[in-house]
Amino acid sequence: MSSTRLFFAALMALLTSLSTAAIAQTDRVDAVRTPFTTTVQEQWLKQVLPEAERFSEKSGEPPVYRAYRNGENGEEVQIGFVFLSADAPPEEKGFAAPIDMLIGMDMEGVITGLKVLNYTESYRYSLGDFVAEPAFHEQFPGKPITDEFRITQDIDGITGATMTSYGISQGARGAARRVATAYLGYQEVDDEVLAWAANGRAKLQSYTWESMLAADMVKTFTIPMPAEQELKLSATYMGDPVLGEFLIGDAAYQRADRDARARLGSNHLILIGAVSYTHLTLPTSDLV
Repeated sequence: MSSTRLFFAALMALLTSLSTAAIAQTDRVDAVRTPFTTTVQEQWLKQVLPEAERFSEKSGEPPVYRAYRNGENGEEVQIGFVFLSADAPPEEKGFAAPIDMLIGMDMEGVITGLKVLNYTESYRYSLGDFVAEPAFHEQFPGKPITDEFRITQDIDGITGATMTSYGISQGARGAARRVATAYLGYQEVDDEVLAWAANGRAKLQSYTWESMLAADMVKTFTIPMPAEQELKLSATYMGDPVLGEFLIGDAAYQRADRDARARLGSNHLILIGAVSYTHLTLPTSDLV
């Protein structure tokens, strides 16, 4: 074969390879493109649980589609569930609001697929459908619900959209755990941990601010400031939910815990209180 023919053969092979790769990438993007509707289409059920051969109508509490396929003996066996995140509340918020998802899970509590159906994040209006990132979605199939689903830890987030990534990952985990609790006997926290938390809450109720200081649970620091002022800081650890909820209340702690996990991938929180004092020096004539 002449060098010219070899060149054209190599060129055609390269063009074919590039074309195949482009088609594959387009298919990947199409598979995760957001439809911006929560009206579930039948093909989406197959997308999030590919091994299923049939799906039931939605039923139960929380409502789910049951997924089936034929077993070795020809009998139909259930292999998992498909469900909407909104059907297993409470939903986790993204940057602006809850993100509606369709989620597949097998009978072992392993995620089989995830499809974002609708969201109203502010970035959408400047970046378009920025959630349709195949590499992000491909992290969920095969992930057990016992994992933490932490951004920057065991989930790589969407670049520049940390809160949205957090809403999707934590929302999927929370909804899947609630479905697994209802249908698979999953228990997120065992009885020993629940008893420990209850005992901890009961013990903390007896503490006052003074007794916390006396028990060395709170550290205080005094920082000299200009103009005869000083800043007094009080600091205590509140990364444990029992401590955090006792110190600042359930709702405030949940917000702080959510923000810390989303931005830092951890919930090691410290509560700091600041009080500023001014020392007035009176003239000698006034000290009678």
